[in-house]
Amino acid sequence: MLWIAVQFPLLPLEVQPGFQPGANQAVQEKQHLLIISAAAQTDGIHAGMKVVTAQALSDALDIFSRCEDAEQKALHVLARSLLFLTPAVSIASENTLLLEIAGSLKLFRGIDKILELLCRHLDNRRHAWRLAAGHTPLAAELLLQQADSNVRLDPEHITPERLKEETLRRLQRVPVSVLTVDRKLARTLAAPGFASLGELLALPRSAQGKRYGRDWLDWLERLLGEKPDPRRPIDMPQRFHAETEFAEPVEQVQGLVFPAQRLLEKLDTFLNLHQLHSKAIRWHFHHEDTQVSRLLIRRASDQETANLWQELTRRHFEHLQLSAPVQKLALDCARPLPRRAAALSLFEQAWQRPAAATLLERLATLPALHTEMLHAADCHVPELAQRRLPAMQAHPTKRESASDRQLNPFSDSPLWLLDTPLALRQQQQQPVWRGARLELLPGEHLLHSHWWQQGVARHYRIGRHPDGVCCWLFRDSQQQWFLHGFF
Repeated sequence: MLWIAVQFPLLPLEVQPGFQPGANQAVQEKQHLLIISAAAQTDGIHAGMKVVTAQALSDALDIFSRCEDAEQKALHVLARSLLFLTPAVSIASENTLLLEIAGSLKLFRGIDKILELLCRHLDNRRHAWRLAAGHTPLAAELLLQQADSNVRLDPEHITPERLKEETLRRLQRVPVSVLTVDRKLARTLAAPGFASLGELLALPRSAQGKRYGRDWLDWLERLLGEKPDPRRPIDMPQRFHAETEFAEPVEQVQGLVFPAQRLLEKLDTFLNLHQLHSKAIRWHFHHEDTQVSRLLIRRASDQETANLWQELTRRHFEHLQLSAPVQKLALDCARPLPRRAAALSLFEQAWQRPAAATLLERLATLPALHTEMLHAADCHVPELAQRRLPAMQAHPTKRESASDRQLNPFSDSPLWLLDTPLALRQQQQQPVWRGARLELLPGEHLLHSHWWQQGVARHYRIGRHPDGVCCWLFRDSQQQWFLHGFF
């Protein structure tokens, strides 16, 4: 087993809407400071100090009330973002996550690569963090208390035996005061004057059991890996929803661009972890008067790219008029679908369809432009076989390949189809158009449909005009000729 513990020491402060890196800020709970920024420490302020005392030392200190709900939401978001490394991500405490990565060593080719990816990912999350590794979850948590907890393990320590040896050596220096046991047991352990865990481990196990009880032995066995210590991994939500609340209402759309980018990054992480894609997202603008305005953005293709979502959002925001200042911005997506690879023929230009879809999506962001697409309808009658839908709502059908088409051109319907067939006069039972009889070419296509209603029976032919125009004709059951389209 191999565990990595990741702690976010400033999480109660970082989730505050008014948090600013480098500012003189703190979080209070029950009239005592819980978390303080590095800037506040320069004024002699420390955690545990009374609020009134801290305010007396610094007039510039901004103090926020703790919001445990926001902390839990942020911690769950961070936990889900780490699932790309391992599915065994669990919450250890109010600001600490545990990752079991033994099953990921072969996939990522060693712990060094995992640590590199983990550190890079945590840096991008813009949270203060520190980590430690151990052969048990309790050992990894305890090693977080050491100043050198971020030490990277050498490749030789990857094996369970060497990792356990290194972990036990470092555990010797862990102070008794930081052991994760209940307060009563902690006072009992510290009473004889033991300063470190190593001094306690030097005692015979039987003597420890008699002096400190079975609870201590149970905790010690889980710490050393002598007893299983299973952790429940987090559950992934089936639907995506993320939001950000502002300290002050945002009056200009430009002030929403950066928060929207952060929310889209969370959406991209969610979809990648589940191998899903979504063709629509919805923005919710919560105003001060409890009213909510919404903006729906659709995609024309199944290709999931975070950059394009950001571009489409920015384009829509350029034409957005806020009805009132925004207090909170939220994002959710339509029911996601399983992501599938595009199936292309061997010699097809793969760039053509995504480029067309991207152009369509960009055109849809222009408020004065109304785009439509033809969508197949469940009807065999040619003039009813297609219907027009808004371009971003149409669901494209499977594209017909060249090999699927018949080589006989007379079997294809024309590109130009009349909305309503045009009745033609006849001369000697031949259709006449533009003052000339049409030459009927070989080949005939029979169409029978809507037998349950009035019924449609047509005999389709191709007629050639003397000037070379090829027309698509049909004769109905009354022997009347109609012009239906042009080739």
